[in-house]
Amino acid sequence: MKGFRAILFILFKLLIRHNLNAIIDLGKERAGRAGPPASFSLHWTMTGLYLGGEQTDAYQEVYLVMEGKKITYFDEAAGTWDEKPSRVELARAVSEAIKGQVPLDRQMRAMEYGCGTGLVSLALAPYLGQILAADSSAGMLEVLEEKLKKLEIENITTMLLDLTDPGFNAQGLEAGFDLIFTSMTLHHIEPVEELISRFFTLLKPGGWLVIADLDREDGTFHGDIPGVFHHGFDRGHLKALLSEKGFGQIEALTAHVLEKEIAPGEWREYPVFSMRARRQAHL
Repeated sequence: MKGFRAILFILFKLLIRHNLNAIIDLGKERAGRAGPPASFSLHWTMTGLYLGGEQTDAYQEVYLVMEGKKITYFDEAAGTWDEKPSRVELARAVSEAIKGQVPLDRQMRAMEYGCGTGLVSLALAPYLGQILAADSSAGMLEVLEEKLKKLEIENITTMLLDLTDPGFNAQGLEAGFDLIFTSMTLHHIEPVEELISRFFTLLKPGGWLVIADLDREDGTFHGDIPGVFHHGFDRGHLKALLSEKGFGQIEALTAHVLEKEIAPGEWREYPVFSMRARRQAHL
């Protein structure tokens, strides 16, 4: 038994070696920059391996704890997130899709869940009253807050929020949103049904939900990026789930097509859908 566990551990280390090395280098760099050695440790959650030709998630998350602070992949990516043109173009396309799918007005109170650096929220700010930009990454929110100060935008506020946290309670989060939108976040959420139920609760009757994410794909889009629980979504399945949770007027369109080089000289297209749904006034 011990020998089998050792083999599994070696395989697991090979799967996440790139991410662990990057985080170790980060810890060393930060420790050297700060002067006295900083205390840091590595953590990960193992959920499966690639065995028998079947792919399962090898880990939920790889993160660094340094001087008591948790630092995730997204915290560290935040500073350079907007430097990738494809991300900026995707956000533009998603915001345009939302504008076409939902009748926006300056009286609406909205929330973007998984806002990242705020690319979509910033594009929609002129068309909405107030936007709560929520994310579970403090690093992403720090970047967004700097943008808000620089651009002097006053109708976007930020909140560190994880709606899937077992200890979550709605205290401090006022419900009754007219619109909740989320872009390229759902595939990072393991309990999708639970999250959609939370969205339903937070929307006012007649409120709108828009989900933008990848169509179902073979796993090549993200590769070994940590925290990916779903390789896109089947539109029919997601529509059925939304209907089951009490949403109606469900429609989807292709908002954008991402192109990615998955191997030297080999490019692949990955469609991104935008699915709109409306909370029914009565179930």
